[in-house]
Amino acid sequence: MSNLNPHQQKCVSYEGHLLIVACPGSGKTTVLSHRANYLLEKYPNKNLLAVTFTKDAAEELKSRIQGRSPEAKRRIGAGTFHSLSKTLLIRGGYTVNLLSDVEMRAIIQDIVDNNFNENEVPKMKVILEKFSEIQSAIEPMKHPIIMRVPVMKFIFEEYERIKRTSRKMDFADLLYLSVREMRAGNLLPFAADYILGDESQDMDEVQHAWVKCHADHNSEITLVSDDDQSVYAFRQASGYEGLQQFKRELGAEQMLLPVNYRCGHKILGYAENLIQHNNPDRVDKPIEAGNPRMGRVVVTSAFPPPPDYNTVPEELVGVSNAILQHSQAWYSNDDTKNSLCEWAILARKNNILNHMEVALTENNLPFVRKSSSIWDVTIAKQYVYILKYLSTGEWFGMALYLKQFFNDETLFDPEVKCLMDAYEIASAELSEHEDILATLNNFVYMEQRWRSLLESDGDEGVDGVTSCIEDVASFVIANISDNFSEKKIGFFQSVVEICRDKLAKHKGQPLKKRIFKETFKFGSNEKALEAKKAEAIAKGIPIIHLLTLHGSKGLEFDNVVMVGCDDKNFLEPKSDGTLPNPHEERRLFYVGMTRAKNQLLLTCSLNKDVPPALDEKGNILVPSTFIREAAPGIEIVPNSNIILS
Repeated sequence: MSNLNPHQQKCVSYEGHLLIVACPGSGKTTVLSHRANYLLEKYPNKNLLAVTFTKDAAEELKSRIQGRSPEAKRRIGAGTFHSLSKTLLIRGGYTVNLLSDVEMRAIIQDIVDNNFNENEVPKMKVILEKFSEIQSAIEPMKHPIIMRVPVMKFIFEEYERIKRTSRKMDFADLLYLSVREMRAGNLLPFAADYILGDESQDMDEVQHAWVKCHADHNSEITLVSDDDQSVYAFRQASGYEGLQQFKRELGAEQMLLPVNYRCGHKILGYAENLIQHNNPDRVDKPIEAGNPRMGRVVVTSAFPPPPDYNTVPEELVGVSNAILQHSQAWYSNDDTKNSLCEWAILARKNNILNHMEVALTENNLPFVRKSSSIWDVTIAKQYVYILKYLSTGEWFGMALYLKQFFNDETLFDPEVKCLMDAYEIASAELSEHEDILATLNNFVYMEQRWRSLLESDGDEGVDGVTSCIEDVASFVIANISDNFSEKKIGFFQSVVEICRDKLAKHKGQPLKKRIFKETFKFGSNEKALEAKKAEAIAKGIPIIHLLTLHGSKGLEFDNVVMVGCDDKNFLEPKSDGTLPNPHEERRLFYVGMTRAKNQLLLTCSLNKDVPPALDEKGNILVPSTFIREAAPGIEIVPNSNIILS
């Protein structure tokens, strides 16, 4: 343990229930693996279980522990809350027959359709959000939503009844049932002498109860957390309050890991300024900088915005151009070629990243985006629906595309498998609707044209597949609804053109294979990513990661750009009229800032033709409240580029 600092050593060797509160970049996973090694070596007859939220995190933590304690391999277990709960239920004699997400939605939709008019119930997205809240409670039937909202009470009770009669479970049942049965004495917890939990600020009420059941059966619990990085309230994460409850109930000792080895001094200082505005509802941490570099923080409003976000904002185009040109204003003189190579562009919303992807593509800048992508934009999905129909005969997507032109049940008739089927049924049943028949007739004609192009592929060097891809793209662009604003139509056109070019580059390959290559989301391949990064360093070009702020949690990068740093994205009311929690949004901003090791750029849009607003004291308001909190006294004016000192 000689390579650990005194705070880390103290956490490793403590015996008893322990809550470790770790600041970003403090080596918490290293501490967990050292603590596991310490306990396994000191007590050779005892075993240990690590519990996490994701499969990847469980495998990573288990690998690290086994790396330090290879002789104790058989005494080490690891898994997610849900996978471990499933194991407990199966051991207890339960048959675990899980509903898929599609089946869950179908059951709920059927309940809604059979019992309510459309205007009597929330949208499916809202219903699923409410279900998540209800199912994160130890006593779901006493949840305030059940008690106060009769419609939701009926839907949830019916859903539970259908699950019981069909002997099915959903994902949330794995945890809920295992906790209920452990509490009732019908299910034995894991016989683990030690349980180690990571990211415990994200645990909800049921997960805390799962841990408590094991503590009640003599497991010694160690939880690692950072309440300042609790950003999953929408998943009912209990954050600071849950951690304090854990301390009280188990009499756990609280220890700090206050040394941040990631961020340069300046970056860390401004981040700490920001998060202290969440006092007193947080664990106060005197964060220390362990990175010897000073780091650099730039706030810029140099890119004036368009009237709305329906086209690629100039802010994002400016970020793309600046990375491409390696703008010297962003770098310290001692930056190396290596540290300039890897960038992360972080945004509050995926929609902003869609625009960013367009801007980067137009500059031929390589980027990595693991979750959502430009293919998830509605217009791109519609483009793929047509191409999949042509390549595999997949009708459902094609029907969804046609639905925007006329909403008729004919499209989803079980007898309809293709456009000609739809036209023949419509001709018999909708003969008086000449507009519908004309639209279908046009699509039948276009299908014949596109299939003719595909059939010509390979004839005397003809690339019929690419010709079809290009012709379908032109058709989709020409048929974008004119109900959208001119700027949004322009954005949609750019998206289709980029998707077209991505598919067209796979010369000589069939359409189905091209679609698969571009749209299938592979799992992360760290070796391939490292090879790509090494190649970029050699060529002097940047590798760019596109991430939401939530998706960036747990990661670190030499250079970070946070785009869209304005109150529009962080503090404006949601679509349902509710206000975002400013403490949660501040934590999210803090997470973004503390991903940066050397360079942090905060960009925002500020219209140069409109004077900035003033607060009650006459001070200039910056676009983001959080920038002002991080850098008290800062004044941002249009076309400014401020390097914080």
